[in-house]
Amino acid sequence: MATGRKTDDILKALSTSRPEQSELVIVLRMETATICAFQNASSSADHILNFPTAELNTTLEAFQVSGKDFDDVTVFFTDIESTLMPIALSSEECSKDYLNCLYQRELGSVLSNQSSLMGMEVIYTYSKEWHEKMLSMFPQAHFHHISELVILATASTLQHHGDYVLHAHLEEEHLFVMTFKGKDLVFFNTFPVKGETDVLYFILHSMDSLGIDYQVAAVQLSGYHKNMKSVTHLLKSYCPQAQMPRPSDWEDDLEHVLSKHRLCAS
Repeated sequence: MATGRKTDDILKALSTSRPEQSELVIVLRMETATICAFQNASSSADHILNFPTAELNTTLEAFQVSGKDFDDVTVFFTDIESTLMPIALSSEECSKDYLNCLYQRELGSVLSNQSSLMGMEVIYTYSKEWHEKMLSMFPQAHFHHISELVILATASTLQHHGDYVLHAHLEEEHLFVMTFKGKDLVFFNTFPVKGETDVLYFILHSMDSLGIDYQVAAVQLSGYHKNMKSVTHLLKSYCPQAQMPRPSDWEDDLEHVLSKHRLCAS
């Protein structure tokens, strides 16, 4: 449950510590949501809470008073309708037209973020309702797409001159695949997935498109999926080098990825 003892304990700790330069991070998915609280100069979350998205409104109301004490509030959307576009070619109208063309249908509200993604910006759909709700509760909130975070976090661990590294990131039934050659991003795509075999198929398909050998490929897997252990077991049977950035605890993987967010943002 989102409310109750665990939420109360987190709020009590936050109100007691009142850290400087603290951050509240919210990850929105179709079925689940996550709230993380970071202390100043910390590379890991001090508090992390997972709960059904249906309970998000109640949970945010509980965090609202404490949340106003946060110096920064970051919200990550995880919609599958996302892509990268050169900043030099981007504009609000062009970005939406490009995304509509890519997914071959008229999409809803579209956001874009210009960041340090190698001269690219992330274009993605989002819930306008939640966007407005977040800003009403946390005026200091800013918004990103989860793929931007994962790309930056992965690139920060790579060498300038190196072999291919494929990073597959799951957000429930949304798969984001990105491949690097050294620190250069050479491939990015999104795929809808249901079970483990869908995840495996699209990861192998992505490697095939670049001529990458499954047996020796450096493959990283992260994210949130109800059958994450089964996904990894199946992937390792085809790609022996597949690994999690933090293999010790599946439930803590999101905390690991969000901790990278702190390092990339600093």
